[in-house]
Amino acid sequence: MKTRVIQNEPPEPSGNGSPGATNGSRRPPNLAARMARWSAHHRKKAIVGWLAFAIALFAVSMVSPMKTLVWETSGPGESGWAEKTIYEDLEQPGSEVVLVQHESLSASSPEFKAVVDDTIAALSELDEVALVESPYDTENPGLISTDRRSALVQTEIVGDSADAADKTAPIVDRVAEVQTANPDFTIGSFGESTGKALEATFSDDLKKAGLIS
Repeated sequence: MKTRVIQNEPPEPSGNGSPGATNGSRRPPNLAARMARWSAHHRKKAIVGWLAFAIALFAVSMVSPMKTLVWETSGPGESGWAEKTIYEDLEQPGSEVVLVQHESLSASSPEFKAVVDDTIAALSELDEVALVESPYDTENPGLISTDRRSALVQTEIVGDSADAADKTAPIVDRVAEVQTANPDFTIGSFGESTGKALEATFSDDLKKAGLIS
């Protein structure tokens, strides 16, 4: 006795390309597809709308206050907790450091010492400076480089450390005067003043990047 095997024919593909589906069961396009289709048929409106949206976001970002990250209070773990405690509970004065350097003269030479003394005297006269520390004091080790050609003069700024950056202009000007009087030396300051300059530069670059984007 012979057995005949009849194989069912595969269903015809529907209009949307999925086998077995009928026109009545076709799914409607999702939101992204509908937006893409609308944008394709209304290019000018889509472009103008996106530009208006981008400009509105940029305007909001410009008027919104920026949150300043305080590095001393943002560390992780126990070390971060200790830094935060020191920063919030103990007064930390602002500081500015002056570098005095010469290519050949040693910090032990009379000429080098004279320039350092002039720097200390010039900074000590300012009302914005609370304390000036000499690199030659025994209680200030490590302020003279190992090659004896560079020395650091440390200063503390009067008042709250949060306002220290706004008081650095007289210090920078006075250091520039000492540099002019001693052209053979390299004399410059860094600390609160450079931090303020870097913050201003970063803020300007961020605004330019937002405008370009």
